[in-house]
Amino acid sequence: MNAGECVRRLFFVIFAPDSQQESSPLSGRKSTQATVRICGASSVRLSLLAVILVIGSVQIANYAWNTGLPNMANTVFKEDSTYVYGIMTLMVLIWMSTAPFVGAFADKVRPSRAFALLRLLLIPCFFLTLLYSEKGIVTFFFVTVFGGAIVGFNMALYNFIATTLMPRAVRTTGVALGYALGVSLFGGTSPYLLVWLQREHIAWMFPVYGSLIALLSVLVYQIAKKRGCLYIGE
Repeated sequence: MNAGECVRRLFFVIFAPDSQQESSPLSGRKSTQATVRICGASSVRLSLLAVILVIGSVQIANYAWNTGLPNMANTVFKEDSTYVYGIMTLMVLIWMSTAPFVGAFADKVRPSRAFALLRLLLIPCFFLTLLYSEKGIVTFFFVTVFGGAIVGFNMALYNFIATTLMPRAVRTTGVALGYALGVSLFGGTSPYLLVWLQREHIAWMFPVYGSLIALLSVLVYQIAKKRGCLYIGE
C-alpha cells in the first residue's frame, strides 16, 4: 500500500460517519469500512488524540532533558561544558541500560498499567527542573540523572503504547501522524519554553504545563481503553 492510499484510508476512518456494513476486517478492500463499522470514526479520532498526547507528553520531557537543560547549563548558567557533556552521556547510558528492564516490567504487570504508573511519575519529575534555578553542577547532575532516569523509563514504552491505539488498517499512518503532531506541537517547543520561562523568572510554569499534558495523556488513554480502542492485546 502506498503512502497516498494510507493517508486516504486514515482520513476516511477519521472523518467518515460510522458504517453498518457487515464485512470482515480481513476482507481486503473493505477492511477500512469494516474498521469504521467496528470501532467507529469517533473512536478512531479518540485514538488519534490519545496517540498525540501519549507521544507529546513524553517528548516535552525528552526535549527538556536532552536539549533544554544542557542548553540552560551552558548558555544561561555558564557551567563547564565538559562536565555537562559527561553528565548527559551518563543519562543516555542509563536510558540504554534500563530500557530492557522497563520492557520486562511492562510484560509482567501489563503495558497499560506500566504506562499509567510511569507516566504519572513524570509529574513530580517535571518539578525537579525548579531545583536548577542557579549555577551549580551538582544540582544539574541530580536533576539530569535522577529526573532523566524517569524520562528514560517513559521513552522505553511510549512507542508500543502508541501502536496499540491504532487499528491495523491505518496503524502505520495513524501513529506516524500522531508522532509528527506530538513532537512538533509539544516536544519541539519544549526546550525553548524551558529556557525562556527561566529567563523570565516564571520557571514554575514549565512543570505545571508538562504535568498537565502528562496527566491528560493518561486520562485520554484510559478513556480510549475503556471504549475498546486498544487494538493490540495485553
